[in-house]
Amino acid sequence: MSTITIGFAESKPNKRLIKSVQKIIAEQQSATDAPNIVGGTTQEKLSIGSRFKAPILTAPIDLADLDPSTVFQYSLIENTKEEIPDDTQLFIVDIGKIYKYARSIESLLKQITKKSALLLLNPKADGFPHIILKYDGTPVSSASILAFPQLFPAAVETAEKITLISPVTFKKSQIAIEKQFVKTATQYYRDLGFIKLPLNTVNDFFLYAEQNRINLLILSKHDLSDTIKLIGTKEFSEKLKKMELSVFIA
Repeated sequence: MSTITIGFAESKPNKRLIKSVQKIIAEQQSATDAPNIVGGTTQEKLSIGSRFKAPILTAPIDLADLDPSTVFQYSLIENTKEEIPDDTQLFIVDIGKIYKYARSIESLLKQITKKSALLLLNPKADGFPHIILKYDGTPVSSASILAFPQLFPAAVETAEKITLISPVTFKKSQIAIEKQFVKTATQYYRDLGFIKLPLNTVNDFFLYAEQNRINLLILSKHDLSDTIKLIGTKEFSEKLKKMELSVFIA
């Protein structure tokens, strides 16, 4: 059995975050398993198969209280004693609570994403009805996109709109890889939309998410530093009060 770890930047996790995590666990238990990869590159198959399995938790839990055997609470701030469980597949942080400490915990989050997926969760969000997948043509980007349905099959099943966004400027060799990946991703995401837009930076995607009321951005590990820099600003913290945006990185 794998573990969900909740990272918190206060004296203890807030109740809203706890309820959001409880809801996620309950939904995954009711979902069908994510499909196996048919096609796709060997690297994609190895990357996903060795790191994530669906669903995250198979044992029933009491929604009145988180099961300590499957959920671990970890303090992000000035923590030198606790070790994150080795079998942690998903590390969840309240996206609205870490902006004051974002720079100081960046190295920790980078270590976490070496073996676990990271969900910067907005507890205000009621699910992820509109999801954006950021694809840049790299294996790291592909791995993150394919990891999400492995961990969140219910979110994929219930999403109203899922769109993969690819750069406008791709070389011919990259376009061939892109076509194959879109075909692979379609096996995981029902009714997957695909568009090419001149969105290149993490800031571009966050701005697009704000303008289009996106609920979840799926980024890659290559985007982590820029993401932390952005959510570590007071300006973003103020914007987040009006948004229901979460971020997934694997």
